[in-house]
Amino acid sequence: MIIDLDFFRFNIHIGQLDNLAVEDNVELYTERYSEEFLIRLLGHKLAKDYLENYQTTRKDLDQILVDRDKKISPIANYVFCNYITSTHAIHQGIGVVVPNAENSARVNPVQKVVVAWNEMVDYICHVHPSIRALGLDNYRYQNQVDICRGGCGCGSKPAFEKINRLGI
Repeated sequence: MIIDLDFFRFNIHIGQLDNLAVEDNVELYTERYSEEFLIRLLGHKLAKDYLENYQTTRKDLDQILVDRDKKISPIANYVFCNYITSTHAIHQGIGVVVPNAENSARVNPVQKVVVAWNEMVDYICHVHPSIRALGLDNYRYQNQVDICRGGCGCGSKPAFEKINRLGI
């Protein structure tokens, strides 16, 4: 895996990671959504190349997308957002329900998801020029000239845009 469970800390902390069932579930989400994130950011061909070679020939891109010393990556934020939104409610035979915790109160995860998502967008905007500077032939946003709505002023259309609590 590109990132491990140590990346889920601070404002993207996932509770009970010491529980084996939660750990396995988060690892499954990490495998699935890491690939989805890379495809959205880089495009299919470059994402596939990165996933197959991130420890060898794609070290340059890996150093941009994953800070292994600080344990931060936009990939972790993307996985966190998808994990939190899809595990907030569960599907039962009677329909979609919210589990009732005995000694705690459930809250709406929207604020945490918005903060994590926007942090991911800021990180991408920060590293976007570095990705472009690599001169990758298949980089999805290398030659587009739409106005950047991500905030980095690079002139290209972002793969991800900031969100707010209202979803607009």
